[in-house]
Amino acid sequence: MIRTIKSNTLTIPGRCLKKGKTYCVSMVIQNKNEILISGVIYNPDGSKSIGAAIEVIQVNAKNSERITLGYTFTDEFGAYGFLLKVNSFSIYEFNVYSPIN
Repeated sequence: MIRTIKSNTLTIPGRCLKKGKTYCVSMVIQNKNEILISGVIYNPDGSKSIGAAIEVIQVNAKNSERITLGYTFTDEFGAYGFLLKVNSFSIYEFNVYSPIN
């Protein structure tokens, strides 16, 4: 079950995630030039995922061109954060990869 806690917070419980499965979640980003995206990644057992990678992809809504903007990694608390420069004609995808350890 995916639930919204606050209007700007989305929680996907680790117990809902299955290995090798893709999940699509849609959110509308406020009309700003830049926005801070931050969160905490949890493992299926509820523990914080240390060293997980988050890939940030920009998809052009007009022609579906995909550009990988970069990657960020979770810290020792499972937390991550990055500043996103918002393009009003784009959709953003975030892929989470489990740590290699």
